[in-house]
Amino acid sequence: MERLLARLADPPAEYGVWPFWFWNDDLLEAELLRQLHAFHAAGAGGVVIHPRLGLSARVGYLTPEYLRLVRRVVDECAALGLGVLLYDEGSYPSGSAAGRVVDDNPAHASRALVRVTQRLDAPHRGYWRPAVNRSLDHHLVCVTLARLRGETATAVEPESVRVLEPLDHNLVRVEVAGGRWIALACFDVPSGGVIRGVLPQHEDDAATAPPAGDIMNPDAVASFIRLTHDAYARAPGHHIGTTVVGVFTDEPSPLGRRARRDAWPYTAGFDGYIAERLGWPIERVRAHLPALWVDYGPAGDAFRRAYTTAVERRVGEVFYGAQAAWCRAHGVALTGHPHASNDMASLARFDWPGQDAVWRWVLPPGADSNTSGLEGAHSVSAKAATSAARARPPGQRTRTATELFGAYGWRLTLDEAKWLIDWHLVRGNNLFIPHAVFYSVRGARAFESEPDVGLHNVWWPHFQRLMRYTRALSWLLTDSEHVCDVAILGTGHDLPWRAARTLYETQIDFLYVDDAALAASTVRGDRLVCGSQAYRVVVRDGDVALSRRALSHLSEFTAAGGTLLDAGSTPDVAAAVRAIVPADAHMAPGAPGLRVIHVRNDGHHAYLVTNEGEASVEGALTVSVAGAIHLLDPLRGTTVAVPRDSAGAIRLQLGRRESRLLLVDTSRTEAASFVSPPHVEIRSAPLVDWTVAGVDGSPALVTTLGDWCAVPDLDRLSGTLVYSATFHLSSVPRSAAIDLGQVGDAA
Repeated sequence: MERLLARLADPPAEYGVWPFWFWNDDLLEAELLRQLHAFHAAGAGGVVIHPRLGLSARVGYLTPEYLRLVRRVVDECAALGLGVLLYDEGSYPSGSAAGRVVDDNPAHASRALVRVTQRLDAPHRGYWRPAVNRSLDHHLVCVTLARLRGETATAVEPESVRVLEPLDHNLVRVEVAGGRWIALACFDVPSGGVIRGVLPQHEDDAATAPPAGDIMNPDAVASFIRLTHDAYARAPGHHIGTTVVGVFTDEPSPLGRRARRDAWPYTAGFDGYIAERLGWPIERVRAHLPALWVDYGPAGDAFRRAYTTAVERRVGEVFYGAQAAWCRAHGVALTGHPHASNDMASLARFDWPGQDAVWRWVLPPGADSNTSGLEGAHSVSAKAATSAARARPPGQRTRTATELFGAYGWRLTLDEAKWLIDWHLVRGNNLFIPHAVFYSVRGARAFESEPDVGLHNVWWPHFQRLMRYTRALSWLLTDSEHVCDVAILGTGHDLPWRAARTLYETQIDFLYVDDAALAASTVRGDRLVCGSQAYRVVVRDGDVALSRRALSHLSEFTAAGGTLLDAGSTPDVAAAVRAIVPADAHMAPGAPGLRVIHVRNDGHHAYLVTNEGEASVEGALTVSVAGAIHLLDPLRGTTVAVPRDSAGAIRLQLGRRESRLLLVDTSRTEAASFVSPPHVEIRSAPLVDWTVAGVDGSPALVTTLGDWCAVPDLDRLSGTLVYSATFHLSSVPRSAAIDLGQVGDAA
């Protein structure tokens, strides 16, 4: 236990946060090094070098000067012992090399499938030459003819659909005898999608925004890898695989940003790719392509799902696959995150699976009864990354990256920042990349994707305390075994959240399992073994399309005595789980805001408990592991031994947004570890007659504690004021604390 506490007090530096370092101005070597040393002094584990909007034309992206600065910074990181993640794009989304992929070959621009329609009233006989416009870069994929169903203009009779054979110049002969018909042509066209570039004139709503690359085209992706990854390999090449430990890829999108409306991702020959995946003749696929827009009934719904799955599979094979292969060849990890928060399937390609929490997608509960941390697609992001990591074979590193705080605005407080860090930690994330740490906040840069959580923020000195807190818990969650008996089965690209909410609120930890994880699983006794985990209960939440192999493993699991629960037909999922798996952690009375994760480290067990609610939590907490309990406050660094009552429970009190680490020493008994605390007399005295001044001693506009925003001329202040008060004590206490009441941000 002493060894474990010592490691928590001073974990290896690599577990510190990794600033998402925005290179967003006219970069100067001396200033880059100054900032880098500040990160190191604050306990950062490394940096993510992220070229960002606002970069100067003098420096540019992937220019000799840019690569010189990268090399210089990586050399300094090597000297300081900091790791480096190289960002793979000139801003985002990844796959364009800031437009250079398309500059080299215009055919490598992202593509889309669009439609052109012609409604026909029978009898009709004639020719039709469909066209999107006069562009030479539009390719006809197919033309179909179908009878409209009833009086609708968008529903067809599926059995009437036939594919028309084009003549020269895309001319098709159309002949119908009776009824109402629709002819629909599908074209492969440039998507018009762009990325956010790095130069000021490259914002995504500008005419000069860099075009997105076709990340479903192997040749376009090979060009992207050559332009970016290979250029980095030549710059700090001797540090690749040592100081440079990974490549960060950012929400690749097959259409790009601001693409054509009502378009579907496409690449040349994609209809053949779908046909091969479905085992259909290509003509049958083409006959179904109009179902992307018009109503084919249940068959159309199934085809749209199959098309979406094929797009996701293609991006995984072509884009993520090429990235992963390059990373393996160079001895580095692929990390970053996919485009969607509820996507676990894509993360199977990542060495360090990741997700992000930006744009205030996930918020603490408040007066408006916000529930975004428990409901909706974004609520599954953190657990998706952890689940993808745990689905790997035992013995592999389980770093799970999380990009957080991005676009939360300058109103983000340390109070909210800690809540969001805890939200990720208790879901198993252990590599924190705060978005963002700006090189410059000059001009509009301060509001490009605020806040800056680094050197330009007034609370940077206080944020370093959160960095130390995060470093300790990240180490524990990385080098430990996750103790978890329950899995939720969901679609890999659309994980469910309803059953998850019930389990969270009853302190039942779980991980997600998708089709790929289930297909790779084995059955051992009555447990389903997926990667490093062995589950006794699998909860099916919603309709999940499973492969034949996955279904066979699920059947083998239930036949061996494992339990499959259907959340839709189970009135109380938590009670049903607890009837099979004894409670690993149980709080009485119930505490819906309490979250728990249980890990095993070096023979000891640790339970991280966090309070996600706005009210204090107090009650009897029972954990299933026997032994002496030490209660560690990881923010304050204090540890106390706590007794169990006759039922084996401890008394737990957590204030709003507080966290504790329960360390169970299985080698000791309760009596050997518990020392009764001495009686403490608590006295209090009011503090009055404050004086307030600036750090230079200049008078301030306030004379007492209070909200600066309520004081004219202080409501826009970002800075520091010094408050002083005098008090008298009749005797020296053992300890003293100042209660400042409700602190809005930092004191």
